[in-house]
Amino acid sequence: MSMYSLHTRRLKSQSICRLPVALPPNVKLVVSTLPDAHGILNSAKSLDIPSDNYVEVPALDESSAWTIIDKWLSMKDRKVQTMF
Repeated sequence: MSMYSLHTRRLKSQSICRLPVALPPNVKLVVSTLPDAHGILNSAKSLDIPSDNYVEVPALDESSAWTIIDKWLSMKDRKVQTMF
């Protein structure tokens, strides 16, 4: 498995065009970006990639976010302590 982040590499929208469109059957490519980050999503959608291959991940509500944080920290026997 290989992961590559366009955002952390500070690449712009034209960089998405460098990614391969045709991949071997055993290879999957996942690109994650914010909708308005450097035009990356718009550039990706201009490629010949079926629209059903795009999945929008909605923002978490605050309660769900804290549940995930609490569970993640509990795996390391840690917890968030409130200051109030």
